[in-house]
Amino acid sequence: MQYLLFFNRIAFIANCCYALAQLNRFADFLPSGEIRSTVIVLGIGVGIWINLAVCAVMLGMLLVRSQSLQQVPFWLRLANAGFALLQLALLFLASL
Repeated sequence: MQYLLFFNRIAFIANCCYALAQLNRFADFLPSGEIRSTVIVLGIGVGIWINLAVCAVMLGMLLVRSQSLQQVPFWLRLANAGFALLQLALLFLASL
């Protein structure tokens, strides 16, 4: 189950881009051009969906008590779960 660790790492990178994109909305600190575009697309366009998918798979593995979940470090699981809660909260607040 090396794929689980790989996708957790990808989700974490996308979550960091999500945080940068959200912070950039309030303080314009990213330079214009390719870097800003990449951060926004990876964070908002990809980050939310891949993180929710990874968290759903990890929750399913937790419910069936899979041993392959132990390959993913605890801090990475916790960070992705925290970002998922933050993303869902911001998504819900944006729809109000």
